[in-house]
Amino acid sequence: MTRNNETIKTVSKQTPIETESVSKLLRQFAIPSIIANLANSLYNIVDQIFIGQGVGYLGNAATNIAFPITTICLAIGLLTGIGAAANFNLNVGRKNYLTARNTLATAFGFLILSGIVLAFSVFWLAGPLMAFFGATEQVYPLSVQYVQIIAIGIPFFMLSIGGANLVRADGSAKYSMASILLGAMINTILDPIFIFVFNWGIRGAAWATIIGQIASGLFILAYFPKFKQVSITFREITIQLKELLEIFKLGVNALVFQLSNTVVQIILNNTLKFAGASSIYGADIPIAAAGITIKVNTLFLGVVIGIVQGAQPILSVNYGAKNYQRVRDTFKLEMKILAVFSLLMFIVFQTLTRPLISIFGNGDDLYFTYSVHYLRTFLFMTVIAGMHIGMANLLSAIGFGFKSAVLALSKQIIFLLPLILLFGHYFGVELVPMAAPIADGLAFILASYVIYHQFKSMPKNDLGTLPSR
Repeated sequence: MTRNNETIKTVSKQTPIETESVSKLLRQFAIPSIIANLANSLYNIVDQIFIGQGVGYLGNAATNIAFPITTICLAIGLLTGIGAAANFNLNVGRKNYLTARNTLATAFGFLILSGIVLAFSVFWLAGPLMAFFGATEQVYPLSVQYVQIIAIGIPFFMLSIGGANLVRADGSAKYSMASILLGAMINTILDPIFIFVFNWGIRGAAWATIIGQIASGLFILAYFPKFKQVSITFREITIQLKELLEIFKLGVNALVFQLSNTVVQIILNNTLKFAGASSIYGADIPIAAAGITIKVNTLFLGVVIGIVQGAQPILSVNYGAKNYQRVRDTFKLEMKILAVFSLLMFIVFQTLTRPLISIFGNGDDLYFTYSVHYLRTFLFMTVIAGMHIGMANLLSAIGFGFKSAVLALSKQIIFLLPLILLFGHYFGVELVPMAAPIADGLAFILASYVIYHQFKSMPKNDLGTLPSR
């Protein structure tokens, strides 16, 4: 197989993903991915802890107001990374190596371009964005300071998020993990130095974050010439419309999930601000409590998404190769692991609530009363929330991006958002977190129905006819 008289690496025989034990493969891919995602979560969690200790709960509220910027970056980075990884693995399974190479080139090109555009936009629009995201009078200046600095690191953050998925899809899960660990370690070391030693406050946390992101992004770029499945060089980075559309089709679930999270968080912050102002808690305490809950939940999501990302190459390659029984076996094992882990985290969230909140700084009795109530209520359906993510990922991994996006959209926009508005405007700030477990339950029922019919339409035997998309 050639392209412009250059040789593309090809493998005509079955890959290990098609022959190795499913449990062994899932461990091989998931464990590094879990570690990488947990490390990535530390970017925000470590900031929150040190800011809470050094600046106070207003600093926690400020990073919560700024967090939609992170979720927007994640939306675009994961849209590209997950979509390209799935397309790359599907084409490797089908032995379409030229298409796999073009997918890599387009993904990296789009990550770089979108990162630069987003960085400039966030820097110049920081003030209006923070006001729109729900900043109170006290929180506004802190959030603007934080966002204008982290904007500098956005292109590298995008590369680290999207590129890590592609490196993992190439079979280098440990390198992908190392790229995220590198940035997290740098951020963790620099945070206390910049905040407490240099006395930079919230600006110190922002500088520590972007230095870590730059290191991670450069580490991912260093892998580019080392791809094993195909040969590719930096000069081949481009954006091909056909491949970009395929990437978007398979990554749309991640985009919808993250963007819907952003929309929900903006509405949630403004609802808590409105409902809290007329309560005994005031406007700032509910926003700070929501921010802490989101950060605590990212640890849970880091492991869940790590398991999901570990399953993705196995699901994609085997579905592309029409090894349908291995797809079924992988999904069943993935669901069992997600169920057990999610149950354990539910117990932690419900029994160790106050100690978890205390890690992020101190406050008065009202602060802890509402924060404990909010975290326990908001994360009450943790068990099925983890399994829902695995269900949506299955559809994306095997090429049904639209169905996957519908599941993500239904949970966040159709179920959760109206409930937040309903409870916040008519029943008060105490009932706002109740919206999450109700939405989780409704979304899980819908996902179970869709997955049941998806497997029913899948051929029973390997090498059967693919169901229409």
